[in-house]
Amino acid sequence: ANTEATQSIAEIAAGNENLTILTAALKAAGLDTMMMDAGTYTVFAPTDDAFAPVLEKLGVTKEELLANTDLLKKVLPYHVLPIVVMAADIPYGTEIETANGKTISISDANVITDATGNTANITGTDIVATNGVVHTIDAVLMPE
Repeated sequence: ANTEATQSIAEIAAGNENLTILTAALKAAGLDTMMMDAGTYTVFAPTDDAFAPVLEKLGVTKEELLANTDLLKKVLPYHVLPIVVMAADIPYGTEIETANGKTISISDANVITDATGNTANITGTDIVATNGVVHTIDAVLMPE
């Protein structure tokens, strides 16, 4: 399944019907260009379903969330690693620094956890992009 990538991370997200909120959030936060840049990223991409509990918890609509660029600029980089980590290379059980400087940890059951009690399951792996790789997850990681 390792075919040569032709799309950037941003393009892959934009073309995935389960990543429409993430795509809109990246655009709203002005981070979509970063996800098109050359460079090497790993993105843990929350699916649209993953955003539902967040909207409920924050008591906001999707539109209100997308309008809160300050929040998006904190939340989105928390899902990005500044290096490429394929599923086979995930360093299980060690702390991994995200692009916002906070760390996450991934168990060998492919569950992401962090110090603030977030948990997310990795539901899809190794969607290879020209500038990195995307793994889909079923929850949004909320930094403190």
